[in-house]
Amino acid sequence: GILWTCGLRETCITALWLPLGALIFCYVTATIFQSDDIHETHCRVYNVVPSISAITGISPQRYIWRICIAFHLGPRLLIGSLYYNYHQHRTAHIIEEQTQLQAKNLGLACYWLNFIELLALTGVTYVSNRENY
Repeated sequence: GILWTCGLRETCITALWLPLGALIFCYVTATIFQSDDIHETHCRVYNVVPSISAITGISPQRYIWRICIAFHLGPRLLIGSLYYNYHQHRTAHIIEEQTQLQAKNLGLACYWLNFIELLALTGVTYVSNRENY
């Protein structure tokens, strides 16, 4: 039998709130416990508002951010695939052949741009500049 069901709306809301919630959590905990670390720059200028990489690049916030992004990627890939299939189904009803081909190509381009965005997010999250430079 079915053990668990989850609607598309809940999946989308979860995918939305994971990185935002992690970012807010990382900002609050870093501001409270590691204020000097997140406001420090290489040129010794004080940052009033720290950068996202400063907030998510220190421990333990780094690991919380990475875990939330890992859980965020699955639903985002699913949502991208669902949108691609939806648009392919909708464009199948277009009568004019050139317009249908153009719509399918635009849907494919959107899918691949979404995929590239997720790869870039993964790369930025897991390849740390502090560990490599």
